Amino acid sequence: MVKIIKVKLKDMGDYIPKMFLILIVALTVITGIGIAFASEYTIEIRIAPATLNINKVDDKCITVHAGIPYSDFIGTTDTLTLNGAGVDSTKADNCGNLVAKFDRTEIVELVMDSDVTLELVLNGTTKNDDLITGSDVIQVKR
Repeated sequence: MVKIIKVKLKDMGDYIPKMFLILIVALTVITGIGIAFASEYTIEIRIAPATLNINKVDDKCITVHAGIPYSDFIGTTDTLTLNGAGVDSTKADNCGNLVAKFDRTEIVELVMDSDVTLELVLNGTTKNDDLITGSDVIQVKR
């Protein structure tokens, strides 16, 4: 004989969140698919050169010195952008922090309509899928 037990959801109280958590853990173990929650961080950056001379052709790149470890970006440096321009190269500085270089001509094209100052914004995703953003203001000289 099968006995049917009726339980109202309001009688379950704290058990529903616990059962949901157990279900998520079980699905993760069985399928290998997990749920990750990405974080977003604002980091400090410094742009070099501090003054962008539109008419000077000697500078080949815009360099971003970021206050975040380079090791956080191993394998994901291609996600880095500066005002939408893709990164050319990356490396670690003497402190192990991220240094990213961007093509100067791409940045100059973005700033042709700029006034005397320009805010440049670095965006990217770390190897842990955390989103980072940082900005710095530089001078623009024509």
